[in-house]
Amino acid sequence: TKDSQLRSSIVAWSDWRGGIGINRMEGAGDVNRAWYSNCQLRYKNHLVLPGLVTATTAPSHGLTGPSLGAINTLDGEVYAFWNGTVSESPKLFKYSNTSSSWGSALTQSATDRVTDSVVFTDAGGTTYLVFAHYDTNGSGYTYSSDGSSWTTDATDAQFLTVWDERLWGISYVGQLWYSTTIGTEVLDAVLPTPDGSVTKLFVARNAMGIPVIYAATTQGLFMHNADNARWEKTQMTFPTHPDNGKG
Repeated sequence: TKDSQLRSSIVAWSDWRGGIGINRMEGAGDVNRAWYSNCQLRYKNHLVLPGLVTATTAPSHGLTGPSLGAINTLDGEVYAFWNGTVSESPKLFKYSNTSSSWGSALTQSATDRVTDSVVFTDAGGTTYLVFAHYDTNGSGYTYSSDGSSWTTDATDAQFLTVWDERLWGISYVGQLWYSTTIGTEVLDAVLPTPDGSVTKLFVARNAMGIPVIYAATTQGLFMHNADNARWEKTQMTFPTHPDNGKG
């Protein structure tokens, strides 16, 4: 208390709704912010713990040095692609809620390393689970509306998102495209960055509060101008780094 610590400044943190990212306070305006936290910070006077994590058993994939490429859901079922080395085809698994295990790999496999996934509902009302895959062997995306029958499209797609009732993808070289009817693509803007710069494609609100497409890159953050089919660099810049935008 101030009475017991006359020469100390007393600060009580009880409201962290300001979010993360402040390492050192600069005045009272930063008292509701943290440098880092796993807690949910949107409740006044409360720190709510994150959801309890329960580990699943690893699937029997037989891949060398495996890593999870992407995970997503379709019709209440969880699907995940595991990547191996460049010479190995990624393997797709569906999680069994009955046995609490991944079971055996499905017959469908991707031709290249899986990099992203989205769920897309087209104008006709059909919902698809879409996986993008890219490596030195090639690029494309694989999709299914039922989890059993899968189709692979050869259009280059390293990352995916959904905006304006369209499926959007971007290639390793920064070529953006969209699809109103899955399997038919229309080329859009090209990022003015070196090949391999894209680290994520996502939708967020712009300065006017309107949802737009953003591309996180090793060079910084770019916003898509749909009216003029071009990319515009935002004021959120970073030192060039391969992990920019991956968080």
